[in-house]
Amino acid sequence: MMYESIRRAVLDGKPRLVEKNIKEALWKGLDPKDILEQGLMAALDSIEDIECDNEEQITQTLACARAMKKGMESLDTVMGGELQNKGVSVVIGTASGDLHDMGKNIVALYFRIAGFSVVDLGVDVSALQFLKALENNRDARIVCISSLLKTSYTEVRHIIQSIRSTVKGRDLFIMVGGSSMTEEMAHECGADCYTENAASAVRAALEYVK
Repeated sequence: MMYESIRRAVLDGKPRLVEKNIKEALWKGLDPKDILEQGLMAALDSIEDIECDNEEQITQTLACARAMKKGMESLDTVMGGELQNKGVSVVIGTASGDLHDMGKNIVALYFRIAGFSVVDLGVDVSALQFLKALENNRDARIVCISSLLKTSYTEVRHIIQSIRSTVKGRDLFIMVGGSSMTEEMAHECGADCYTENAASAVRAALEYVK
């Protein structure tokens, strides 16, 4: 089945094979939207199971990202840019007091691959910086806060509370992630969603946009 061959090529981190398989699927008359859902998005679901606890897993995730990017580009060519710039921006940053950026960078990469515009604030980002970014990017509907240090829990909660109390009349989906957080802690902070990795973050965002 062509869909499975595309999914497998993404998981194997082989961009050229992904492109080749998509071209073959299109030549056979398969619908680009079906290729997207049953091939690329199915691969995204499988990528969610990959942990990023060591260098090898991180390398695997990045290889999958490159393959996914090639697949999205191949489909976008025939879909007339439909996959790009959904009109939704994502503001992302690592909470104040935390200088870790690897996980945040991978999440930002996956958001870009999925067609979102990304405003990356970097690391050690304060509540005020998040608020300024939201003010300057009126099309931002998703906020992602990364936290790897347990000591930054209080700051994550402060950031979310500041956003909720300051940004009025605007539908915002606030997501948190990072090794210091759990789903329960995320909801205690006032977040809408907790995700364990980049693939699940993008999947949650796509569901929200729908």
